[in-house]
Amino acid sequence: MGEATFKVLMKYGLERLTVRKIAEEAGLTIGGVQYYFSNQQELYVYAMELLLKRGEERIHRSIQEGDDVFKGVIKMLKQLIPLRT
Repeated sequence: MGEATFKVLMKYGLERLTVRKIAEEAGLTIGGVQYYFSNQQELYVYAMELLLKRGEERIHRSIQEGDDVFKGVIKMLKQLIPLRT
């Protein structure tokens, strides 16, 4: 369920996140998704928690992969603040 929610969230954004889209992505019925989320607010909270968790994981990987602390911080900032070039 988490992977389906994340994929739909990345593809459509929070504004267009729906139970129907998550159900389709997960291969479930709408009722199957409603088993996990009793209302749309719970779904949104879950989606945001998932985004934060994934972001935190990327940040930790960036810091661990850095050659030194400064490079790790730069990688972390690039994850948080994407720059357009």
